[in-house]
Amino acid sequence: MYGEIEWLKVKSLARQGYGFKPIGRKLGLDWRTVKKLFYMPAPPQPKPRERASILDNFKPIIDGWLGLNPQMMAVDIERKLRSLGYEGSYSTVKRYGHFRKEEIFREATVRFETLPGQQAQVDFAVARAHYVDGSEDKVVIYFFLLSFSRWKEADISENQRRKALMYRMEQTFWKIGGVAKEVLFDNLAPVAARARTLRSEGELAEEWQRFEAYYGFKTRLSMAYRAQTKGKVERPIEPVKRFIESGVFLSRGHLRRELHRYIQEENEKVHSTTRERPVERLAKEREFLLPLPEKSLELARVERRWVSKDCFISVDGVRYSVPWEYVGKLIEVRITKTEVQLFTLRGSLIGSHRRLPVSLRNRYGVNVKDFSHHLHIPKERANLSILRVETPLIKASWIKAIKAASDRFF
Repeated sequence: MYGEIEWLKVKSLARQGYGFKPIGRKLGLDWRTVKKLFYMPAPPQPKPRERASILDNFKPIIDGWLGLNPQMMAVDIERKLRSLGYEGSYSTVKRYGHFRKEEIFREATVRFETLPGQQAQVDFAVARAHYVDGSEDKVVIYFFLLSFSRWKEADISENQRRKALMYRMEQTFWKIGGVAKEVLFDNLAPVAARARTLRSEGELAEEWQRFEAYYGFKTRLSMAYRAQTKGKVERPIEPVKRFIESGVFLSRGHLRRELHRYIQEENEKVHSTTRERPVERLAKEREFLLPLPEKSLELARVERRWVSKDCFISVDGVRYSVPWEYVGKLIEVRITKTEVQLFTLRGSLIGSHRRLPVSLRNRYGVNVKDFSHHLHIPKERANLSILRVETPLIKASWIKAIKAASDRFF
């Protein structure tokens, strides 16, 4: 039986121009029920009960228990009711418990459209990528979606740690030119120090609280094991995983470029729900977003790289030199907006570079060298080709290094 609340919701959505089927999808009702409620001149009134149920006096108690724990078993409910004086059958308790659980589930999954700038949803996913050389790689996908415009952003993340998540989100904020008022997450470990459950609202990690305070958004945690509360982001992330797992790529860099192209095409398509292109709705939503701070938080993304035989590592398609002693070794790279810092796995700084401007990062094959990284190479390991100048980014101090190297090897 549906009451005054459902009748009012149907009338309200109908005034907004929704048809019977869209209203039914929003409210979790059959479209025929929606049609019936729409044509009712007054709210439906419950019919008087012909006879009372032995469970009537205990129903408020059951409702309270199920409100705290919707997964509570009927056998446990019955056992507790017996201690309170219930003398009816188990099947009566089971039928009512099943009915109430369905109502709770339906109410929890009703989804209303969010206002512009109100909400974004973020999640991680894992997919298996295939490369032309026959190798496979497990990649972590970062996915961001604005709930109103359905504008998407996806990228390959090195891991699912807090620093990586904050770095990706910061890049997204500056890309769209604003911040959503609230961001909805699953109970991600980088965000939640304690997960949200039926009995707890959860607790945010201290470092994450500083991050959200800097950008001014509010973090919302979805309830554990309730993926449907993040339906807008859970559904579109599946096609992204299929796109990666069904393709064959030259390298991880090629995979990232193809993923960016795929997401851009998706943002240009007409969305099946909004009937508009996400890029067009983003233009409308942008003015409702929270303003960005004067400067970014300068978060660093930390990744690991193998040093090549010619003393280089690759970051976003650009090659940066590494001291020759680390050839063939795994090092840690700390990447900020303006700098690339090189560390050993134990955390010792071994070098740094000024990061190439964005306008040059897309020119794949560009090298950034510190010639001091190639000094003092043992004669038997010297490779004069590494001293070849391949970029115009030469400092005055490098000239001295070149001359010193020339004196040494010639």
